[in-house]
Amino acid sequence: MFKNPATVRDIIRVLKNTLAMSGLGILTSWLPMAFAIFLCEIKNMKFRRVVQTLTTVPNFISWVIIFSLAFSLFSTDGLLTSVFTKLTGAEQAQSVLSSKGSVYWFQTFLAQWKTLGWNSIIYLAAIAGIDQQQYEAAKVDGAGYFRCAWHVTVPAMMETYVVLFI
Repeated sequence: MFKNPATVRDIIRVLKNTLAMSGLGILTSWLPMAFAIFLCEIKNMKFRRVVQTLTTVPNFISWVIIFSLAFSLFSTDGLLTSVFTKLTGAEQAQSVLSSKGSVYWFQTFLAQWKTLGWNSIIYLAAIAGIDQQQYEAAKVDGAGYFRCAWHVTVPAMMETYVVLFI
């Protein structure tokens, strides 16, 4: 397996892609937790349910359909690429999908878009389990919204974060 130079290049490329995507996944693993915290602060329940539904639905869509949709929108002759090219007046369309510099970020964006709502539901359950007396005690001590979120909500959610991280 290691005697053929082409196979070695393929192995190195696959390892590089795997490590890059895993690293970006680790760097963005906090986003569903932050989204759940912000979602809890939406007071209009109708709007909150709409946002939660729209962010959860992509989890139930197949990856094949997600990539087909992305290809239809972002390929060289895709809808959004064509519109962007016409708006900017560029001579040639620059596809996000064929750009080596953006492929990792684009794939990370798709993965976050697909899983953000579902993971935030798990974090919302963790937030619902936080004792309200902790928030009251923090407010008595002078904590505002962000201090309560940082010193009460985030530490209470860390067990859930570690389980999802693993």
